[in-house]
Amino acid sequence: MQTITEQSARRRNQVIRYLDRKLIMLAPGEAMPSVRQIMSDCGVSQLVVERAVGTLRDAGLVEASPRRGLFKSRHAIGMRDLASTVDIIHCATGNPPWQDRHDFTGELIYAISECCGQRGQSIRVTMVERDGSDEQYEQLLERADVKACILFQPSRNDLIERVFDPHHVPAVNLMPRNAELPRCSVVVDAQHGVAMQLEHLWSLGHRRIGFLDRLAPGKYMRTFALRREHFYRMMAEKGLKVSPTWVPYAGRTSADVSKAVEAMLNDPERPTAIIAGDTHLVAVYQTLARLGYWVGENFSVIGTDDLPVAAMMHPPTTTLRHSRKDLANMAVSLLERRLTGQEADQVQALQTKLVVRASTCSIDPS
Repeated sequence: MQTITEQSARRRNQVIRYLDRKLIMLAPGEAMPSVRQIMSDCGVSQLVVERAVGTLRDAGLVEASPRRGLFKSRHAIGMRDLASTVDIIHCATGNPPWQDRHDFTGELIYAISECCGQRGQSIRVTMVERDGSDEQYEQLLERADVKACILFQPSRNDLIERVFDPHHVPAVNLMPRNAELPRCSVVVDAQHGVAMQLEHLWSLGHRRIGFLDRLAPGKYMRTFALRREHFYRMMAEKGLKVSPTWVPYAGRTSADVSKAVEAMLNDPERPTAIIAGDTHLVAVYQTLARLGYWVGENFSVIGTDDLPVAAMMHPPTTTLRHSRKDLANMAVSLLERRLTGQEADQVQALQTKLVVRASTCSIDPS
């Protein structure tokens, strides 16, 4: 239970965040909301408002004029001064720190760090439970220096409305997990990526295509689910059969991947190509070689994430490229618009590109 002092500090921080956002939207010298308006918008007492205003006045951000009200200081201040740190709240459970991850997640957070650095900002990454309660997020927001947040892979669609907006902390959703996308979201166009993979393989004559599923049984993650669903849909629209053994769960280890590939190739009508995540490429190549298949010569492999490993494989892997830099810029720019009070409720989707290398080859479709 919070003490009276802790509650007072939390309310003061809430008012300061509210005023911070007003300061960003005003030109130097412009009038700010009245004390009564601040009390109404934040649901706090006059004393809390006066203390918060005093903090900003001491910092040289607000000027108070008797009988005229509050004004933004004549000293210009921009967004980077008021939100010098962007908090990335990674909604995941049991994963290693992002600095130790050599995958799409690690590369994307690093790209956000670079993007913010170019704007004179730093980042701070906090891991929270995937299905964390409101209280867990509110504890983070009790910190006075939390001013702008990117919710990375959230599994709840109501976090911005239920938690962040009431605390006057602008936030955006990056790669949300649910099928229905919440507002203020940035995602990768997963369906477009699958279409490019299949159209490329079809152009080379492949009709029997395997798909290493990355969605664990009983779990749901929007990107993985959409890729699998669109794979089935496009194959059906093309009039092509998909055997159940061609879409196994890849698992988490090399042994799991090897077992999944073997299951595909034990089918009497085994596939001639495999779509896989880049983290699975080493195990896929090794299993194919052990079973007598030569990637790029009599069998095709196409990746999904353009991780460095794809270019280092022998032969180098054809794969999808989702620009981490572009995705990071989209998320940070959307956050800036929210921070400055601009309309930013839309969902933005990043288009992928196909990088063709030597791992895909033509075959006789018969």
